Amino acid sequence: MPRVKEILNFLGEQHKLIAIVANAEEIEVTAPSTLASGQVGSITFCTGLSKDGAKQLQRSAASAILVDPEIEWDIEQLKKNGVGAILVSPPKQTRLDFIRIIRRFFDKKLVPGIHPSSVVSPGAKIHPSVTIGPLCSIGEVEIGENTVIFSGVHVYDGTQIGKNVRIHSGTVIGADGYGYQRNDDGILEKFVHLGGVIIEDDVEIGANSCIDRGTLENTRVGKGSKIDNLVHISHNVQIGDNCAIIANAMIGGSAVIGDSTWVAPSVSIRDQVRVGRGVTIGMGSVVPKSIGDSLTVLGSPARDIDGYRRMHLKLKALENED
Repeated sequence: MPRVKEILNFLGEQHKLIAIVANAEEIEVTAPSTLASGQVGSITFCTGLSKDGAKQLQRSAASAILVDPEIEWDIEQLKKNGVGAILVSPPKQTRLDFIRIIRRFFDKKLVPGIHPSSVVSPGAKIHPSVTIGPLCSIGEVEIGENTVIFSGVHVYDGTQIGKNVRIHSGTVIGADGYGYQRNDDGILEKFVHLGGVIIEDDVEIGANSCIDRGTLENTRVGKGSKIDNLVHISHNVQIGDNCAIIANAMIGGSAVIGDSTWVAPSVSIRDQVRVGRGVTIGMGSVVPKSIGDSLTVLGSPARDIDGYRRMHLKLKALENED
């Protein structure tokens, strides 16, 4: 288990140690915790965004606490609680520091290998450092180093998965999308899907999500993007780098999502729509037409935030008339 001095060295010289007890840098940290559940051996954090953060800080009994520089504390009270060390982070970085500490010192390291209950195509190209959990079905695919595939994931032929990807249980990658054309007799004829799926490096995909293969070209998820549970990404969709796609979102066929875009829970994006870079789409929005760069939109149909506010002011005025 790391000592406070090791954690401080890991965080770097921008961080400051406030020793509440003698030899605070030698305190051994055994586990991360919340402020409320902190106890001897634990490390926690307190940000300026926390509700009543300063009050919670004064009640915490964690051995080490990361704090924002603007938060004030009573050293004597913390000493009574058993706190031994305060680590001061640069402004607005405390939570990120805590995330990095957990990943560096407390994240469980998985043993590479393929679980014997999984079925893997003989034509699959899988790096030796890959971990594949129980009851997976892996087709003729390529999987890069240090990727982790948890139990019950199904990956169809023609999928390429990069390095350091994590795919959680129940997800299906590479199934056909909903591509049909009604003929003169009213019968739906299938558009055979010949494309694949490309998942670039450092992507994480939550549980029970579906990413459809392309029809003639590949569906793509860009580097560093994070996809939550229960997300549906249709055929031919192109998702840029470092996007966040949150639970219950549905992205229609051939839509394009620009880099660093945030798609909130339960958003529906129509097929063929183009969403620019750095866009924020609010919870439950329906996006029927394309959106430019760096906009915040919400509502059904989605509109820019200023237009949305004006509409609500008018609705409130109508309510007041009643």
